[in-house]
Amino acid sequence: MIQRVIAYVYKRTLFRVYRSYVNDKHKKKLTNKNFSIISNNCIGGITCSDLDQPFNSPTVDCFFYSSCYVKFCQDLKYYFLQELVEVPESKYAGKCDYVVAHLDDVEIHFIHDQDFSLAKEKWDRRKQRVNFDNLFFTMSDRDLCDESDVDTFLNIDKDRAIFFSAQNRSNANNFIYCYDEKGEITTPLFAMYRTFEKYFNMVEWLNTGSVRASEK
Repeated sequence: MIQRVIAYVYKRTLFRVYRSYVNDKHKKKLTNKNFSIISNNCIGGITCSDLDQPFNSPTVDCFFYSSCYVKFCQDLKYYFLQELVEVPESKYAGKCDYVVAHLDDVEIHFIHDQDFSLAKEKWDRRKQRVNFDNLFFTMSDRDLCDESDVDTFLNIDKDRAIFFSAQNRSNANNFIYCYDEKGEITTPLFAMYRTFEKYFNMVEWLNTGSVRASEK
């Protein structure tokens, strides 16, 4: 047990050193500085943090189940006008040990918050920063994602909406097939360890607004 803990700490320490080097390189290449990333999981917030950019999106530190996320992305301005309301349990997962809230018919999971007032304050503050003229969307195949969710999301914006998947489910240019992922869906570590960078150049995408998957 102790050896496993030591190995984990060692790996995390090496990873932080490595990321510091990579992040410095990416920050030097970034030319588009006032973007907003709408994301169904941690990828958006991690990208902004790595690039030392402000959180110009309220979706940082929360996640959506896929059907709710796609619905949210299709009509952002409408949902940003709705009041965030705390609910006692998730319609997907029942009782949770963190804040769950609704915007009309869209459910949002604030996995890093136990205090609704704090979660709402951050949501309301960050939604005011969203730059609709420089907007990007990311999504992955987790959280009850089905084929309809994939197809609908890919058509939101063929250049500024990208989808990461462990299965080769689409030929769309903005569908990023993560061919070395072993399971049916991407793992939680996919975002934490920036595995998505193996398959896609995020900085180039943010700079150009065009999609180009990395070569195998």
